[in-house]
Amino acid sequence: MRKSKDRSPIENTLLAAIPARELETLARKLTAVPLDYKTILIDDEDPLDYVYFPSSGIISVLAVYADGNTAELATIGREGNSGFQEMLGARSSDVRLLVQIAGTAMRLRRADFKKALIELPGFQAMMNLHLHTFLHQVMLSGACNATHSVSKRLARWLLTMADRTNQDTLHITHDLIAEMLGIYRPTASKALATLQNQGFVRVLRGRIVILNRPALVAYTCECYRLIRLKTERNLPSTK
Repeated sequence: MRKSKDRSPIENTLLAAIPARELETLARKLTAVPLDYKTILIDDEDPLDYVYFPSSGIISVLAVYADGNTAELATIGREGNSGFQEMLGARSSDVRLLVQIAGTAMRLRRADFKKALIELPGFQAMMNLHLHTFLHQVMLSGACNATHSVSKRLARWLLTMADRTNQDTLHITHDLIAEMLGIYRPTASKALATLQNQGFVRVLRGRIVILNRPALVAYTCECYRLIRLKTERNLPSTK
């Protein structure tokens, strides 16, 4: 895994890994903003005015259906950014960016993001690596949703959340799980009960505690390991 040098207070590891001179140029354009729980940063069909680089917390990338239901396509933590649509030439958003776990982010105007891609080669290289890794996550997540059981998908999702936050206590609800996995709440509760009955997790009010991470990793589908391996190979460490 690539190691980012501790040369700046920037907590987003993509930004922290670009050359110091480029980061100094970019820093003047970055604005610190809160990521408040359940805030919609960009909705489906909204203009792409900003790119977010989380310092903490997690942003969910959601597909939005005509009936209002949603399903999670990917997550973005401090290893990433929300600029994938800009890099692919989109003018408006095809997805919803929802704050799943509260935190903070550095925000960059779209025009400044596009300019940095042209003028800052180190920044461009890091954004390309993230785009490649992000698309791999989206593709594997789609295959996972179509192939694997709800309990194994839930195990993958919980492990990913723990990786993004570096915590085994996750402040999430049954309703959030149902929304993120695109399932009904009773189905989410049943899957959680399966994991709890096997001793992998403890389900509390508003919290889920991972009790036995190695066993949960062994139980979940191979998609978790494939996504984690690609992230570790391509992107700067978040440890």
